[in-house]
Amino acid sequence: MIIKKNQAAASLRRIYGTIVGTDGITRVASKGGSAARKIVNGLDSGNWTATLTHIGNGEYYVELTQAETDVTEGDVLSWGFKAADTAEAVVDRAQILSKLPSDALTLTADYDAAKTAASSTALTTHDTDMKARLDHATYGLSALQTSLASVIARIGAFTGTGVNTILGFFKALLSKTATLPSDIGGTFDPAADSVEAISEVVATRASQATLLSSVEGGTVLIPGASDDGDVVTLHKKNSYSGLAFTLGTSWASILTGNKVYLAAKKRYSDSTYLFNIEGTVIDAVNAVVSFDLTPTDTDHDVFSDYKLEVQVRSSDNLVIKSAIIRRLELRGIVRS
Repeated sequence: MIIKKNQAAASLRRIYGTIVGTDGITRVASKGGSAARKIVNGLDSGNWTATLTHIGNGEYYVELTQAETDVTEGDVLSWGFKAADTAEAVVDRAQILSKLPSDALTLTADYDAAKTAASSTALTTHDTDMKARLDHATYGLSALQTSLASVIARIGAFTGTGVNTILGFFKALLSKTATLPSDIGGTFDPAADSVEAISEVVATRASQATLLSSVEGGTVLIPGASDDGDVVTLHKKNSYSGLAFTLGTSWASILTGNKVYLAAKKRYSDSTYLFNIEGTVIDAVNAVVSFDLTPTDTDHDVFSDYKLEVQVRSSDNLVIKSAIIRRLELRGIVRS
């Protein structure tokens, strides 16, 4: 326990202990008023001024005088008692301190008014400097807010909640499993329109596409034209009416639900067609397809070597299967 040096309050100068009989167990309640040995720093030093006061059930205290607490700070005080019918009393020890934890904090001689004033001035200067930095026209908070507003305006007015963020838009654009941001609007659907979804469709179509040098040796049915198995010759340009091709049974399974086109171009690598005509399936089992040509379709340079290509396309106009089937030659007169 702790007793304040030169303690004025009597109740705070008490040191408590217990007295038991010689058996070390039975509490002795008859020693009130007995003298108590004075013990300072573990050494007996006569008796304390006050005698033992019995509290009850063998519990006692000795109440020191104020003068007896006005000793060197750090001294440890206690009391002792032993009678013929008792064991040595078990007693608390009290240390003398000049300040208690409960004492109010007061300024000491270490307080330096000049230093305190200097610190206050420094803090004021710091606050002024910080305020100037925050209010700076170029780098201050106001300028930062203006810059952020400009950035946001350039990015666009995202709602900024849920998936209506830049990250949400990128996910919807790239991943088919992303959640659709409501800010997008329209009919966009990540499951069908994202880069991932489109790439899968393209990969599927590519795996289905086949480039053939001929169509299963199929027959070319061209009334009034010649076909030597390699070159189809149209003997009168600017007036021919129709062509028909037997593509073969391997093509029959992919015609259902799709469209067949006949395209002609100058070179295999060209992306521009001389004509690009949708055909009509006239025999689904054998994949016989007819194509109606207009005079404009065959109004091209004569004696030129063109390439004829048949393409099967899906409803979204992706090529499922294609084949370069013949070379096409146009002539300016009717062969007799």
